[in-house]
Amino acid sequence: MERYVTKSDFNKIMPLDSVKKSYGTVKAHKPGMPLRPICSSINSVSSGAEKYILKILKPIEKLFEFTINSTKNFQKYFLENRHKFDLSVHEIISIDCVSLYTSVNVNMVIKELITEIYKSPEKYFEFGEDDLSNFGVKPRIPTSLVFKNFLFQILLKFNYFSTVAGHYKQKDGLSMGSSISPLLANFYVSLMEKKIVKKEINKGNIIAYCRYVDDGFCIIRKDKKRKNTKIN
Repeated sequence: MERYVTKSDFNKIMPLDSVKKSYGTVKAHKPGMPLRPICSSINSVSSGAEKYILKILKPIEKLFEFTINSTKNFQKYFLENRHKFDLSVHEIISIDCVSLYTSVNVNMVIKELITEIYKSPEKYFEFGEDDLSNFGVKPRIPTSLVFKNFLFQILLKFNYFSTVAGHYKQKDGLSMGSSISPLLANFYVSLMEKKIVKKEINKGNIIAYCRYVDDGFCIIRKDKKRKNTKIN
């Protein structure tokens, strides 16, 4: 990536000599108080690269059609759509994405990200007039293959972490504790929302839908609701 980033960004993405560290936090609100596994990338081999990726991918948030980012925005959305609700026809349901981060298909996310970014790559890779690479020339936008390989390396190859029981590698999915996991998980779910939820909205089966991270709010026709439905 050296010829495609500024001197400053190149120094920031240089790897540190430490792997990610994993630990657990107690879910005190659940029976048996299970542990939530956290895999922190702070001051690790890929921490600088993850921050760079987050900066590059930030504009993609504009594509998240059904995402809300606060309880205030949820209240606003609910009030704007309450007039559509008919108690005799509709039902309000909640949707929970179980183990969202670790269930993300990272290979698919990388493929879809590259497709979206390289429709208009200049929106994502921006350089100032005075920005120079380590080669003394203005950085240029990386080819789709170069950036795809970079994402693959950071998200799937350099994915080792230490625990009290030894060292392990996460084979797939996103780790809780990574700075880019929230954005990538959001992107992953938004892909399914475009294919599934939007289709049902167009049919009139769903009249309102929004999501905060892994929790969805939905107003649906009672006769179109299926119980215990799982989407893998």
